[in-house]
Amino acid sequence: MTNTNGTIRVDAVDNLANTAPTLNLQGNSAITGTTIDDGTIINHGILEATSGINIIKNVATGSNPSDAGEQFINDGTIAVKFTATLTLDTDVLDNAGGTINVHSNATLNLNAVTIRGGTFTGAGDIYVLGTETTLDGSGSHPITIDDGTAITLRTGSTLTLDGTGGGSINGLGMIAIDTGPATIVADGTISVLVDATGLVDDTLLTLQGTAALTLNNLAGDLNASTFTGELTITTANVVGSAVVVVNGSGFTPASAPSTASM
Repeated sequence: MTNTNGTIRVDAVDNLANTAPTLNLQGNSAITGTTIDDGTIINHGILEATSGINIIKNVATGSNPSDAGEQFINDGTIAVKFTATLTLDTDVLDNAGGTINVHSNATLNLNAVTIRGGTFTGAGDIYVLGTETTLDGSGSHPITIDDGTAITLRTGSTLTLDGTGGGSINGLGMIAIDTGPATIVADGTISVLVDATGLVDDTLLTLQGTAALTLNNLAGDLNASTFTGELTITTANVVGSAVVVVNGSGFTPASAPSTASM
C-alpha cells in the first residue's frame, strides 16, 4: 500500500468500550507481505503485525524537507506477535509515551530508523540492520529497554545511542552484539548494558562517543580508540586468541584480563 500524502490513524482507547482500536497488519509469507510506504501514521491505540513479512517505510516526522508535514507517531502500542516480522525502514518514529512490544518468536528489524523516546519490551528478536539507526533518548523523551528485552546489532551494523540533553537510554534490558563486527556510537546517559556474548573471537566491536558504558562478556576484540567515556569491561572466557583492546584517550588500559575499568 502506497500512502503518499495520506494518513493512517488509530485512535486511543474507547472509554465506553474500554478497548483500544487495533490496526492489524497480516502479511502473507508465501506470496507478499503488507507494506506501508510513505505518508503519515498516527497510532494512539494498537498497531500490530500478526503474521508474515510486514514493512513500514519512508514515514518520517520532518527529518527531511521533502517529508514536510509527514508524521509517524506512536503513543499507544506497536506490537509484533506470533511469528510475524515487521521491518521499519527509513522511518523517523516519535515514540514518546509509546511502547514497542515484540513477542516471543516475532521479529522487528530496524533499518535506517530513528526512534525517539518510549519503551521497548518483549522477548522477541529486535535487530539493527545497516549503519544509520538511532535510538534517540535525548531531552524530554528517554528510552527504556525492559528486562528480558534485547536490541541486537547484526553483522556490519551501526547503532547510535543518544542520551544527551538530560535524557537517557535506560532499563534492565540490553544492547546485544551478534556474531559479526559492529559499531556503537554512544553519547549522554546510557545506563543500559552492552552485551557482547555473541561476538566471535577475533571479531571487532568498535565503540565511539563520550558516554559511560558497561560492556559485558567481551569475547571478540574491541577498538575504542576514539571513545572518550568511562568504559567498564568484563571479558568472557576465550578459547584461542586473547581479547585485544585498543584504548581511547578517556581511560587507562586494563590491568586484569577478566574485568577492567577503562
